[in-house]
Amino acid sequence: MCNALEGGITYWCRGIEVDDYKGCEWAHEAIARGTGFTVHTYEDEPTVVEDHACNKLPEALGKLAVDYPHQWSLFLEEQDDADTADLVFQLYVFGEVVYG
Repeated sequence: MCNALEGGITYWCRGIEVDDYKGCEWAHEAIARGTGFTVHTYEDEPTVVEDHACNKLPEALGKLAVDYPHQWSLFLEEQDDADTADLVFQLYVFGEVVYG
C-alpha cells in the first residue's frame, strides 16, 4: 500500500482522502487498519472505499496471481515495485485494472 501511495498510482490518482487515521501517522497504515478512504482520479468521479475494505486485499492478490503471474512472482520474491503496487491497488479499489 505504501509503495502505491508513494508513487505507483500517481499517474492516474491525484490524491487519497482518508476518513479516519485511527491514530496512525500515515495514510497507508490507516488503510491497512481498515479505515475508509476516497480515491480522487484525474478523470473520473471519486471512488469511495468503505471501512474494512482491507478484507478485499486477499481477493486482489488472488487476481494478481491469476491475471498477472509475473508481477505475482515479483511480489512473492519481495522484488515488487511501483508497477506491482499499482496493479494491486487498482485490483483492491476497482476489482480490475482500469489505468495503465
